[in-house]
Amino acid sequence: TARAVEATSAQKFPTSLETLQNLPGIGPYTAGAICAFAYNQPVLMIETNIRTVFIHHFFPEQSSVADSELLPLIKSELWQSNPREWYAALMDYGSVLKKLLPNPSRRSKHHATQSKFIGSPRQVRGEVIRLLTKHHRLTDSALREKISGNKQYLSQTLIQLQKEGLLSCSDKTYTINDTQ
Repeated sequence: TARAVEATSAQKFPTSLETLQNLPGIGPYTAGAICAFAYNQPVLMIETNIRTVFIHHFFPEQSSVADSELLPLIKSELWQSNPREWYAALMDYGSVLKKLLPNPSRRSKHHATQSKFIGSPRQVRGEVIRLLTKHHRLTDSALREKISGNKQYLSQTLIQLQKEGLLSCSDKTYTINDTQ
């Protein structure tokens, strides 16, 4: 994304929802979150905690609630003058509801259970990035020794991080690529 922004003539991070969604790695939610939280723009967005609040209050007995049913309600209730604070409050409230009740977002048509983090490729990916940020360069064997996650994912994680341009490897020694 940073490289795509740098390649534009303006070389400034976009502020419009449409332009943001055209950047690699930025989908509808991320674009909406950037507009709402970084630029305080009253854009329509939905995520799991916001979904939880609206399902709990507007669809208390219904299951398989579609986002298409929620979005008009979210739009009508959106605090136009301070969407950043409104969305932050909704997200906080949604996380509290999930602790107090059986998770209302499970009644969403779009609900998906996220895989466990511990032992997952995501855990290994996070550890590799954290370790290389701290140590700057590590060999394959040093990474294998230091990660606590499932080591079977290390090779595929290193390959993927290189494909994404985040890591470089020379003589089995890995470094995080300089993004400046």
